[in-house]
Amino acid sequence: MKNICYSDSPEQTCAVGAELARKLKEKMTGELPGADMFVALYGPLGMGKTVFVRGMISALIPEAVPLVHSPTYALVNEYTGGGMNVYHFDMYRIGSEDELEAIGFYELAQRGLTVCEWCENITYAIPENAVSVTIEATGENERKITVRTADE
Repeated sequence: MKNICYSDSPEQTCAVGAELARKLKEKMTGELPGADMFVALYGPLGMGKTVFVRGMISALIPEAVPLVHSPTYALVNEYTGGGMNVYHFDMYRIGSEDELEAIGFYELAQRGLTVCEWCENITYAIPENAVSVTIEATGENERKITVRTADE
């Protein structure tokens, strides 16, 4: 399924992220909710990928929203609450599969929902069932957000 939305503010981008998270949450089951789910984010610098993630967290673990920030330097941020884990990765500086291994990417991705920015840099590591989110500029403050699910 493909869904295209438009946003002209961070609040609207957050709302689109929250809506996706609510849909994913409906499908979460098992001991580690979301462990079989991967959200791959694409788009140039400054498009609102982290804002989108903040929206997702607002719907999944509201108490963690103040903690949401870009994991550019840490490479991964973990948000926990309500019996679930969300792993927020930034792959901007990742150059190889060995580096993914070194940061624990594959291990963490099995423990909860994985949301990953800059997936352009790790195309080889994205699961087939990943949800793909592309954010692109359509104007100075306007964004086109395209969400594609694996069944498309």
